[in-house]
Amino acid sequence: MILEKISNHPHKIAVVSKVSKIKGNPEVMTRKIQELSEYNFEHIVSTDVNNLNSIYSLIDLIKDNYSYEGEAQYDEDYVTDKTVRFLAKEIIRESAINALYDELPHSIAVEILEFNEDDPDHTIIDGIIYVKKDSQKGMVIGKNASKIKEIGKIARIKIMQQLQTKVTLTLKVKVAKKW
Repeated sequence: MILEKISNHPHKIAVVSKVSKIKGNPEVMTRKIQELSEYNFEHIVSTDVNNLNSIYSLIDLIKDNYSYEGEAQYDEDYVTDKTVRFLAKEIIRESAINALYDELPHSIAVEILEFNEDDPDHTIIDGIIYVKKDSQKGMVIGKNASKIKEIGKIARIKIMQQLQTKVTLTLKVKVAKKW
């Protein structure tokens, strides 16, 4: 039984959830608390999604008793440990998925071929959106290239906000059946 395996571990909290289901039967709750108290929990807390205060109380309990301030692992102005090239790739992928929502499965990939920041005021990005089937390629491009333009526009605006520079974004779509 899991409870027996963790009984010797220090700093445990037992969380009894869905307490609204046993609201009319206090004996069940009393029995559950007695049962859990045999396993050396520091705290036994009851929660229910219908009572947000119980969730907030649990969060406060964890913050007050188990979290601590440590040394910062990154400078204050760091947003991520990923490169801007990686972020651009993910922004393009996100923009494609959002623009195509129900039409295309999330099995698309993006590759950045060029990421040129030689001009501090202007970044040039060339990318490829990979799909698995020829039919998906047409969906990503859209009639008169309308979808790929929409994806590019949304992604370019988001990338500009991240980089704080003008961005020229060129996107192509390719089929890669086994990527």
